[in-house]
Amino acid sequence: MKDAAKRVQAVVEDLIGVDLGDQRLDFRAGRIVRRLAAKPAVGFPQALVTSAELEGFYRFLGNEKVSAAALLKPHAEATIGRIIEHGTALAIHDTTALRFGGRGREGLGELSRAGDMFFAHICLAVSADGLRDPLGVLGIHTRARDGSPTPTTLIKQGVKASLTREMPSEQDRWRAMVVDVEKNLARQALLIHVMDSEPDDYALRGRTCLTPSP
Repeated sequence: MKDAAKRVQAVVEDLIGVDLGDQRLDFRAGRIVRRLAAKPAVGFPQALVTSAELEGFYRFLGNEKVSAAALLKPHAEATIGRIIEHGTALAIHDTTALRFGGRGREGLGELSRAGDMFFAHICLAVSADGLRDPLGVLGIHTRARDGSPTPTTLIKQGVKASLTREMPSEQDRWRAMVVDVEKNLARQALLIHVMDSEPDDYALRGRTCLTPSP
């Protein structure tokens, strides 16, 4: 089997356990994933070969029964299985901003003058050996800025830092992902969490983030 065919088959197999509460949606999810996995480097209009497929894809995403969490769940579970087989893996954390043209899209926040965007904070598992084989995505957290004042903004405006410590912060996303990933892994293997310098703060390093030992 060629590499491209193996990739498609692996992705489809990860999605076998998807449960969207409707067998028709589950079947369509499989068909869509097969198309997208065959051409991962192109946009949706190019990967979905007919206008009917593209329209069906947009309708699928617009269905209230379809959520990112439900679509990711079987893949994340399969990823955990691969981590357990390895015994030790790297959990690589990072955040990216997804940009969309135009204005006024519901659920998106304005991050800059360039248009509407939202953050996707992702945890990718790779093997801990020298090969760094990708094992799969363990979690995705999304966030859109709604214009509410942040602790950093308030401090710049003269508010005492002590008064902002209990406020929700975008910085919390690093610790939240670690907690979620470790909870799902349930100490069945060892994860080495890899991050850049942004989460280098007391909230992540000075508190117990992992599941307590029995």
